[in-house]
Amino acid sequence: MNRLSDEILMYKVKSGDLDSMTHIFNKYNNRILNYFFFLTGKIEDSQDLTQEVFLRLIKYRKSFNRQKNFKSWLYHTAKNILINYSNSKHNKTIEFDNLNYSETIQSEIINNSSSEDQILYESISKLPFEYKEIIVLSKFQGLKYKQIAVLFSTTEASIKNKMLRALNKLREIYFKTDKNTRP
Repeated sequence: MNRLSDEILMYKVKSGDLDSMTHIFNKYNNRILNYFFFLTGKIEDSQDLTQEVFLRLIKYRKSFNRQKNFKSWLYHTAKNILINYSNSKHNKTIEFDNLNYSETIQSEIINNSSSEDQILYESISKLPFEYKEIIVLSKFQGLKYKQIAVLFSTTEASIKNKMLRALNKLREIYFKTDKNTRP
């Protein structure tokens, strides 16, 4: 069953075969967790948000359109959950643009990374949320510009333009951080 496309697996879930969700979960669980972790910096919250994504996929399985791209639908669900999270009463004080989670990242995923990787992750954490999200979706989650454009309800050209600006800003932050960390 692992050879079936995501769209076919989700169609099976839509038709009542909830066992097919296991294959989808196994494939995307860590990807969605990483997506949330990069954008929130909180592992516990990211785990809860990831669980919420898969619960919503099951709850709203009837709304899945087999003709649409499953990965876009999945990340659209995740993005909506992230928006709800950021708007919740509990998180009103969180400003995604100012998140600094380098300590959390280092303790959770980067301890074995090179110093260049650590500087990269720290630099990404300093980006404005909009840029950070596009980089995470494209470079870490493997979404194509067309899929990201669907998520943002915009054109592929607009996403390419934002990506260029995001990478330029990341380059600027990275080299500034790299200079400051050298002895």
